[in-house]
Amino acid sequence: MLLLAWRSAWLGGWGTAAAQLLFLLIAGLQTSSLGSWHQYTVWRHVYPLPEKQRLHSLIQVDRLALLIILLLLWLAGSLPLLLQGKPLAAAAAAAAGAGYILLLRPRRLTKRVLADDGDD
Repeated sequence: MLLLAWRSAWLGGWGTAAAQLLFLLIAGLQTSSLGSWHQYTVWRHVYPLPEKQRLHSLIQVDRLALLIILLLLWLAGSLPLLLQGKPLAAAAAAAAGAGYILLLRPRRLTKRVLADDGDD
């Protein structure tokens, strides 16, 4: 977040927006392991959930975690942009991040989890 704040003037603010998205993608890679974390624990057998509900819960947790990360990244990177009078780059970073989290990410996560469940 400090890097985003320091580089807020880089490329007229667009470099900061790109850096925010890059860090959000890295966070998405880190949260992608949530689906396989409890794959072999006994709790899936003791308290079984329907697969559809388990997938839906996984997507909700992943989405919430990434939205919190996006908010923190946006505050660190785009708040200085707003103070410098560059609202377009700040809004584009927020819109692109939200689009990734709300539209693209759930589809990719669903495909990956279903592919992993099919390998068992």
